[in-house]
Parts: sequence; structure tokens; C-alpha cells
Amino acid sequence: MGKCFPNLQAEIDGLNPKIIFLLGRQVTSFVLSQYSIDESKAQIIFNYPSYSYGELRFVPIHHPSYVLVYKRKYISNYISAVREHLSNLESSYKSLHDSILLTTVAAQDS
Repeated sequence: MGKCFPNLQAEIDGLNPKIIFLLGRQVTSFVLSQYSIDESKAQIIFNYPSYSYGELRFVPIHHPSYVLVYKRKYISNYISAVREHLSNLESSYKSLHDSILLTTVAAQDS
């Protein structure tokens, strides 16, 4: 992850997103620690908190593969929770597709 983080930072600097969805616990912990953000909010299943860093907002969610493998019977809950989160964000941002960056920093490089 340390090797991939400069690429993420370059994307953030170049694209200037307002929201970044972090997929999975390892990525969330790593990225938030790089911004000195305390991940003190417990990740309750399918209730996703967000973390602010200046104008940037990080939204940690479960990695889709985790849901498919370990929480398969909750797929519809997962999709509903992410859809609801996007819907709430859409009211805050005029052009959602221009302001969101999805990232999965490679965990195997850690």
C-alpha cells in the first residue's frame, strides 16, 4: 500500500475529487492514517461513516468481494446502503461523477 499511495495522492491532486470511497478495512485504515485521521467510529455493518480532510471526504465501505464471500445473504443490504449514501451525497454535489474517486489500494504491497 505504501508503494501505491503516491499514485493515489497524484490522482487526488490531479482530479481534485470531493469524495473518495475506500473499499475495505485495510485500505481504510492505511489511507486514513496517511491523513492523520482517527478511525474511531466503529464500522457498523452497512452503516458507513465519512471522514473529512479539508474539502475532501473519505467514505469507507466494505470491499465488494468481502460481501460476496462472507456476507452473501446481505448483498441487497450492502447495495441499498451504498445507494442510499450516494443518493444523500448527490444532493450535496451537482455532478456526482466528477467528484467521486473509487480506490482499492493494493493490499499485497504492504
